[in-house]
Amino acid sequence: MVKWMARDELKEQQIKEGDTYLEESVNEISFKSPNIITQKVKSLHSTFPGNNQGSSSGAMGFITQNTYNPKSFGNAVSPLTAGAFSYYRYQYEGNNQYGNVSVDKIKVIPKGDGSQYVSGYLYIIKGLWCIYSMDLTINAQLGTSIKISQSFAEVNEGVWLAVNNRYNIDIEIMDNKSVINYYTSIKYNKLEVNQAVIEANKRNVEQLLRQKEILSVKTKVRVSKIDEQILKFSTIENPTTAEANRASKLLLRKQEIIRKDTLKNDHSYIERYKTEIDSAARTRDTLYWNKVRPIPLSSVEKVSVNAFDSIQMENAKQVNDSTRLNKSKNKKFLKVLLTGGLYEPDTVKYFKSKGLLYPFGLNFNAVDGLVYKTNFELFRKVKDQGLYSVSVSPGYAFSRKAVVWDAGINFTGSGKLRQIINIKAGSGSSDFNTKGAMALENSFSSLFLHDNISRLYLRNNITLNHRIRISHELNLESTITAEKNKTQENNTDFSFFYRESRTYKPNIPESESYTMADHGNLQLDFALSYKPAPYYYYREGVKIPRPGLNNTPTMFIGYQKGIPAPGFDTDYDLVKIGISQKLKSGLRSTINYSFEAGYFANNRSVYFNEFNHFATSPYEIGIKNMYPVFQLMDYYSNSTDKGYIESHVMYKTPMLLLKRLPIIRNRMWNESLCLNYLFVPENGYHLELGYGIGNDLYNIGVYTGFNNAGFQSVGFRLSLSIFSSKQLEISF
Repeated sequence: MVKWMARDELKEQQIKEGDTYLEESVNEISFKSPNIITQKVKSLHSTFPGNNQGSSSGAMGFITQNTYNPKSFGNAVSPLTAGAFSYYRYQYEGNNQYGNVSVDKIKVIPKGDGSQYVSGYLYIIKGLWCIYSMDLTINAQLGTSIKISQSFAEVNEGVWLAVNNRYNIDIEIMDNKSVINYYTSIKYNKLEVNQAVIEANKRNVEQLLRQKEILSVKTKVRVSKIDEQILKFSTIENPTTAEANRASKLLLRKQEIIRKDTLKNDHSYIERYKTEIDSAARTRDTLYWNKVRPIPLSSVEKVSVNAFDSIQMENAKQVNDSTRLNKSKNKKFLKVLLTGGLYEPDTVKYFKSKGLLYPFGLNFNAVDGLVYKTNFELFRKVKDQGLYSVSVSPGYAFSRKAVVWDAGINFTGSGKLRQIINIKAGSGSSDFNTKGAMALENSFSSLFLHDNISRLYLRNNITLNHRIRISHELNLESTITAEKNKTQENNTDFSFFYRESRTYKPNIPESESYTMADHGNLQLDFALSYKPAPYYYYREGVKIPRPGLNNTPTMFIGYQKGIPAPGFDTDYDLVKIGISQKLKSGLRSTINYSFEAGYFANNRSVYFNEFNHFATSPYEIGIKNMYPVFQLMDYYSNSTDKGYIESHVMYKTPMLLLKRLPIIRNRMWNESLCLNYLFVPENGYHLELGYGIGNDLYNIGVYTGFNNAGFQSVGFRLSLSIFSSKQLEISF
């Protein structure tokens, strides 16, 4: 199933199951303290698809490991950082002499088994207390194991730096496997040691005093208070694990405060990693690569290189033979058109297709019966303007015996305002609640349980949408839609099971407020969003928010108007306001919250599809994320044309209740506490309290619901969110 889900992405990237892909390069790396790197690619050889066009994006970046950095292992804690005794035991396993240095072998023993731990060996130079080499493994994250090996050498007198890096990543998720290996061999041509920094580190007190001189008054006070707390811990002769961990958190907090203060008024852009590729980088022959490789190719790598080289030779022949070249291009285009993928005839335009044979284009509902729909998109890049695209999505509803389709023209600008303009039109069945049951959920419920959970109407529409970034903090989106909406009835009673004992319910939402008739709707939407971004830099005259620093709330105000124009039947005004934010509440804990309120200032003529609806997942098994979604509320009963107040809060942490039990303590799970609240004038309030545990693949939760009458119900939920997001993030 996972491989089937990844089908489109693999085709677009031209990755084939069972193949090995290799990239190797010779580079000149220039590093300037504290974090500026320039990479000049002198020679480049790649068998990865799409990496032979000479673009800088086709170059592999330089990766190294700073074990002294607390965040250098992603989710795992470095064994050489403050507070590491909370996570590891260390065992001395002897000493060896290597040249002029004596090296101690230290075994790193994790106190648990999970993604927050590493295990392996550190080799420490006696007397200098710096790393000679290391062999560490980050324990499995969702089926992923990462091995890191690093060797150091004295590249200058008293200066030990990495000369070899090796990463081995083994991934096995739901019986899908892949292996990624990364190697670097480093030779230092020129090295300048900044003695001033070394001396400043020795005189840490003086450095701190100088640093405080440039901080704001508010930050100086905060840093001084943290220093007082750190001083108390530093005077403890034998600190406990909890005390050492607390001191570590204070140090990290202090660094973050100072970093933010120094960047708040610094809006200069510095390109920290720049890549340049030599024009002759891809011209090196086999003899050259056999000579410069520090590690010989494995058997599978040789197969990859030989196969790729033969394809390149064939392509070179075709370039000289225009007839064969055109036939080859036509053949590839027809294949993409039929089975899906990406077709790039040149560097300025490309064609994406789901394919005429697209299995994910199938779904089922009681109104349309079996529906098949696919998608084709043509893109063209225009220098100094942006990206233009044309898309068409044809399909057919077999039981309703009707063509369904969508088509659009889109422009994404590259200028200062970063405008996006698109025109779309289409015809097909649409759910009254667009945040209700997803197509996959309804297809499963209908075919296997003989229960259609979606209620659909026919929507014929044309839409003009415009988005513009007014500033780096302010965005405006405006939309005008003209649509003709019609009621529909069920056209099939087909199901795999329960054919005799059940029938589909009528295609009418179960809501006392339901009102619907064939009508026209001319609708105008405005949405203005604002997210304060005090940390930003200028790039080519444009303000760009600094990533990871602006943990501020996003606020918005929206207005929706049904215009009573000739030929259209609606007349309503809906005003919305809202705020949402994600906050860090600890080293790995977060708090997400959102609040939204809406009011129909005018509801003279509004039909059920124009009501305000809410995201909900009322069945035991679903594919939506649990936040921000109501779990114990059906799809339509609280939909309103009067007003509402909606709020969601989720606290997520790796250790709360069940994760303290030994049997599951080391699993790659997070725990969460949730609160969902809704008030609508028609029904009063709806409140949910929930507890969940899970990961990016799935989540399990238990929820309790209350309303005006008191206790409502208790519900168990299983969310298979991987089927809706199709994304899995593994960090290291």
